Amino acid sequence: RGSVTTMGMFLCTLIKDSLNQTLKSEGEEELIDAVILMGGNIRGGEDYMEGSFFSLEMLEAEIKSDEVIGVVEIPGTVLSAGIEVTHAGDPIPGWMQYDEGIREEQKKHGSIRVTAIGGKPIDPKKIYRVATKISDLGNGQSPPFKTYFTAHPELLPSKGSYFNIQTELMGFFARTLFRKLWDFIGKKIQPKMEKVASSPNFLAAAASDEITKSPALLAAAADVTGIPEAVLESAAESTAKETDEILHKVESGLRLDILDTSGDGVVSVQEIHAALRDMLGLSVHDDNQTLAEYVHAHADATGNGVVSNEDFEHFCTVLPGGVGKYYSGSGSKVDENTSDEHRKEESSDEDDDEGLIF
Repeated sequence: RGSVTTMGMFLCTLIKDSLNQTLKSEGEEELIDAVILMGGNIRGGEDYMEGSFFSLEMLEAEIKSDEVIGVVEIPGTVLSAGIEVTHAGDPIPGWMQYDEGIREEQKKHGSIRVTAIGGKPIDPKKIYRVATKISDLGNGQSPPFKTYFTAHPELLPSKGSYFNIQTELMGFFARTLFRKLWDFIGKKIQPKMEKVASSPNFLAAAASDEITKSPALLAAAADVTGIPEAVLESAAESTAKETDEILHKVESGLRLDILDTSGDGVVSVQEIHAALRDMLGLSVHDDNQTLAEYVHAHADATGNGVVSNEDFEHFCTVLPGGVGKYYSGSGSKVDENTSDEHRKEESSDEDDDEGLIF
């Protein structure tokens, strides 16, 4: 409450990254320029050692479970004045914490001036989209904010558009961890996908349903590729007739086979919890599987409460990178001439999970 802390900046930056990721996924073009939170909302009061891992316990200690924020539009002049006034004088609960894109400097006479928003020089005339606790704008800790929004109450968002901070950040962590699991598994199945993608006989047989009528051919394909017969048979029995579709079926089956350690055809919260520990090396506790529950909810793309092959087929089509580089991308039907000459380069990973610490 008397300085901008590393934890305050870290949390504000995480919130900004999470909200922008959510907005992008919803097709929104206008993103968040800044996140500001009064110091009284960050409650841990702890000094963390350098190199400490950010844990679920830390999040719950720093941010109340019912803390919510909204997005408001604030002119540059008001935004800078609203932050600066809380940094003048003695420590107060309203001492403004902010994300890493905001910069301040101290003038020779001791006053503080905001110099940058979103990593760029502040524009006094620009209208910035700012995420913050809406009730704090009128609590008097920052007179410029109170004056502005008292005069313009129509600019305040409705409560129905608020974001719960803990829920938003847990969703952000879940999306990031699911992608890390996806990439980890992708590396494990890559050799098998290389074999099946370069096996024109299997692809042609799968496209013609021939493989489903010949146990010997199915067994031979499994032996050559190292892929379980059940996975190959499922891909061949589908309606897929094009190279990419068949390979998606094979890939999704392989991914499910690795995570579904019980062999019941679905991935449970407990299996994701174990994968976070065993595959990603996270320190997890069996008596608290909250994070795994969020990852499971994200993996349930169909929204039916279970994570199955259908969900993995969806992610095989929407996630860039991974083993997808072995797909033709041409949409042409498979024939006897199908070979790995149709492969394309792996698309770049646009997701930026930098700065996330566990």
